[in-house]
Amino acid sequence: MSTTTSDELLASAIAANEAYFRHVDEHGIVTPEMDARLMAINLRVREEECTDQDAVTRWKDQQSLLGCTSIWAKVVEDPERYQESFGDEYQEDYLKFLERSKSKVTTDDLSLTDSTSAEGN
Repeated sequence: MSTTTSDELLASAIAANEAYFRHVDEHGIVTPEMDARLMAINLRVREEECTDQDAVTRWKDQQSLLGCTSIWAKVVEDPERYQESFGDEYQEDYLKFLERSKSKVTTDDLSLTDSTSAEGN
């Protein structure tokens, strides 16, 4: 069982998204690896478990700006290329995402929340 709460993961994702936006504003370019890392952070958020609905709304707005489905589609198409980008800390999230994408997720319905997620497996 994780000691990190859903709201803490949400706050972490919002902060990472803001840092990503700042980087884009300052440098105008990001790498596919940066996109993959950001995706891993956002995949940890379980919207249905969060209690701060204002933060959930803010996070959803960020997802629209990020164009997450196009990022994820690239990862699904070439998973080996992006695996290193996730580093040790995010490997479990990455592998869970790939498993979900193979079994039931299409590019059109990739979502940051997953009703089949079970932390206690």
